[in-house]
Amino acid sequence: MLFFVGAVVSVYEGIHKLQDPHPIERPWLIYAILGVAALIESVALCFAIKELNQTRRPGTGLLKAAQETKDTSVAVVFFEDTAALLGLSIAFAGVMLAQLTGEMLFDGVASILIGVLLAVVAFLLAHETKELLIGEAASPENVAAIRKAAAETRGVKAVGNILTMHLGPRRILINMNVDFEDRIRADELEGVVDEMEANIRKVVPAADKIFIEADDVKLTPSRRT
Repeated sequence: MLFFVGAVVSVYEGIHKLQDPHPIERPWLIYAILGVAALIESVALCFAIKELNQTRRPGTGLLKAAQETKDTSVAVVFFEDTAALLGLSIAFAGVMLAQLTGEMLFDGVASILIGVLLAVVAFLLAHETKELLIGEAASPENVAAIRKAAAETRGVKAVGNILTMHLGPRRILINMNVDFEDRIRADELEGVVDEMEANIRKVVPAADKIFIEADDVKLTPSRRT
């Protein structure tokens, strides 16, 4: 809502400036404010990038990492500060062009562009946070790692369906169907399950709650584990 309201106000101001253009007063003050704001936003963005780098997979870009992160606070700060720096750049260009050319339409167009930018960021943040609020599943890479760790546990014949849901940035709920070898006695099964959970947490430390259902698994040709 914060970004959406900002987008509406910015577009409204841009249209108003196009309809009723007026000379820019005290441009030096505008440049000073934009410069200080850019400095503050840059510092905040550096902290957000530092946090993303701690969980970013090798070869993954910052934008992709921000979309994949399960920590909404980091994603919000990254998108907000990135949008802020882009918006400040657009505002600086609009004021400078208006001052150099005497055409006030550049200032109005800059305001409209900033509004569009804020609207795009509002959509991205709504999309990302919605998935986490309704229960986003773990990434395909984590699910594949969970399946591999479970399948390589002693006494496991096959691994079936794996259902996952993020309970938080670093907490994953796992529900899986496992077919154990028939030779395993009931008194040994507890140790096998404990070993499987330990193997899973080695490759996916965020695995918090793990529920295992012992049942026959019907394997398809595309899923031989």
